Amino acid sequence: MLERDGLPKIDPLMGGRFWPAVHQWFLDRHGLGAELPSGASLPARSRVRIIPFAPDGTPTSMARKRKPFVISGETVVLDAPGQKIVIRPNGAVQQYWRASEAACRRGYVPRNVQLRYDLTTDCGRLELEQRCRIFNSEMLAWLGNPESEKKPVYDGTVAALIRCYQTDKNSPYRGLRQSTGRVYDDWCRTLERAIGKRRVDRLSGQDIRDCFLSLMEPAAPGGAPRVRLAKSCVRSMLSILLNYGAELGCPAALSSPRCSSG
Repeated sequence: MLERDGLPKIDPLMGGRFWPAVHQWFLDRHGLGAELPSGASLPARSRVRIIPFAPDGTPTSMARKRKPFVISGETVVLDAPGQKIVIRPNGAVQQYWRASEAACRRGYVPRNVQLRYDLTTDCGRLELEQRCRIFNSEMLAWLGNPESEKKPVYDGTVAALIRCYQTDKNSPYRGLRQSTGRVYDDWCRTLERAIGKRRVDRLSGQDIRDCFLSLMEPAAPGGAPRVRLAKSCVRSMLSILLNYGAELGCPAALSSPRCSSG
């Protein structure tokens, strides 16, 4: 009945409704038409450690230290701990923050973070310095807290969400039967191969639909579509992962698209 009032209809292929549209419909229905704040934060006693999010499916590379350096004919010196500047032969300037070698040896992530600031202006340089100090403070706090090394690391990607779900000592995964756990592990591996490098907060309904169709393709030419695998991985496993992330208050999982049955 609510569909007559504008409630999004059930997708015939996915078998569920597009969650962000459903959420927005209820907000509008009750006069609360506002989105979740982008700066959602974790509770003080969080079970996972959120770090600056990784790029959406793109790797970062190690940059050489060049300090001072010349930008538009001007020599620039920055007070930015951990900053690395690379000037390419074509004149392009790439900026990075890199964790210390000691932190990298102990397993700190992220090791490299690509930055994008306008270094031709004083404002851009100041913003880069402030960002590098924040990254450096987070790294030093992690190095000074032995317990932080034991927490699962969440960098915003689907693969990191999977690792948190499987390694968090209080995760629902810990309560699964052994046989069910093996099945979930298979589904998680399939999802990680398909969209593991994608940022959770960058996934759209179309991305999830494309993943569903990709997993449904036959294993061999002429074979039967793998509908059961696609439904298990996307409708079941991905929903479980997103609900787990939302339970922790992970910012990306709070705003990610989901399918709700019925």
